[in-house]
Amino acid sequence: MPEYNRFRHIRFLRPNFIIKGGGIADYKRVAGTKVVVLSAKDKKDGTTLVQIKREGGGRFFGNQTKVLANFDKAVLSKELLTR
Repeated sequence: MPEYNRFRHIRFLRPNFIIKGGGIADYKRVAGTKVVVLSAKDKKDGTTLVQIKREGGGRFFGNQTKVLANFDKAVLSKELLTR
């Protein structure tokens, strides 16, 4: 994973797609954002994929409303924190 994206288990768009969509590719602004889990899906390999959105209903980077994440790995690496 390139250095600009420190999120390894949350699937954000690459910076060039964020910029082309009119957003600002600043990953520091995403850190600490409260999110809500919209759906969860268990895969055959035992991983759990979750679809998340911002708690207030805003957009990530100004153009992304929903994001997929590998729940178990994201929690272990502290990319996602649970209450």
